[in-house]
Amino acid sequence: SSFLLFDKAFLPSSFNEICVVDDGGILYLSESKFESVQDGKWVVDFNDKISVREITVLPRERVRVETGKSPFECSIDEMKYIYQVIGTFKFNGGSK
Repeated sequence: SSFLLFDKAFLPSSFNEICVVDDGGILYLSESKFESVQDGKWVVDFNDKISVREITVLPRERVRVETGKSPFECSIDEMKYIYQVIGTFKFNGGSK
């Protein structure tokens, strides 16, 4: 088991429910309380698969989802938005 210690004093007071999502060695500092979906990185549930994706909000209640190889568009309601990513940490090498 491991843990991450982070001082919330470095974050704006508007962030309330913070969590860290580890996706293959990249840590995403995320907020679970949000009012609406905006452009940016999100932790999403699509077709019962949870992943981190870049979301672009389009007209007519649609979003563009960047997946790397095959970006796609769908209705904004076809996806569950779990966390809004507010920071990304990637560690390059180092010893444990």
